Amino acid sequence: MSFVRKLWTEEDVKLLKAMSKILTITQMASRLDRSRSSIKFKLNHLGIKLRARGVVKGHRSSDWTDAEVDTLKLYAGRLTASQIAKKLKKRTMRAVRIKAAHLNISLMKTPWTEDNLDQLLKLRQNGFTFGQIGLKLGKSSGACRNKHAYLTK
Repeated sequence: MSFVRKLWTEEDVKLLKAMSKILTITQMASRLDRSRSSIKFKLNHLGIKLRARGVVKGHRSSDWTDAEVDTLKLYAGRLTASQIAKKLKKRTMRAVRIKAAHLNISLMKTPWTEDNLDQLLKLRQNGFTFGQIGLKLGKSSGACRNKHAYLTK
């Protein structure tokens, strides 16, 4: 089997640029009769970065509307990312988390305070389990374990 390199024409590049705004890499590869790796390489070479896109039942997400951002801000810290996504209908949990991170919005229901952190370290030092610490602090054992690991790196 021999490998034949297919050169990019100006028309191919124009199509790729237009399609990169709305199609997946697989769809672009199919329409341009090229491999996925060829598409990825050319996009990278052109400096085109594909945005993370949340997909809900075939819906391709677009830019967030002001109303969606307002809803995210309203429910951040009060609902989980999954619950916020359900309220937004056309956004996935992952899309909600990514947008919150870009906007520097915390989705934690109860953020860690300095007092919480001090208590966590002292209780763990005194032999308490993460489950016991979680009950005292109103956090999950996993949250306590992860925070402790982060603090004691």
